[in-house]
Amino acid sequence: MQTLLRTTRFGDIAVDEERVFRFPDGLPGFAGAKSFLAINVESDDDMYWLQCVDDGALAFLAISPWSFFPDYEPEIDEHAQDALGLDRADDATVLCLLTVDRDAEVVTANLLGPVVLNTARKLGRQVVLADARWPIAARLGSA
Repeated sequence: MQTLLRTTRFGDIAVDEERVFRFPDGLPGFAGAKSFLAINVESDDDMYWLQCVDDGALAFLAISPWSFFPDYEPEIDEHAQDALGLDRADDATVLCLLTVDRDAEVVTANLLGPVVLNTARKLGRQVVLADARWPIAARLGSA
């Protein structure tokens, strides 16, 4: 079943319910945002918009971190794996949210709090890693 979503960034888009990821706990700071679409950025296969289905004005830019941080090795704890219903590592997609500082012309990725998507069960969760070596604002282009 498809519904129409009015978004600030993309205009009206058709939402296929089978493509929606549910975030039962929302995202930190956005508790009411519980449903998202992962929209691939056409010019970059490793970049996505996480478009909120609950609020058409809310969208987060995210990346697959290994294109920029090849040594990134997040360890997702058992609690998060259980909450996501992750039975197989192949069902997990890890994305890192980006922050764009236009004035300083700097883009950073949150490596400490990746978004983990269970592609089989269409569940998502932002996970805070126990390993503090991963920064919350890692500059793109530097490891």
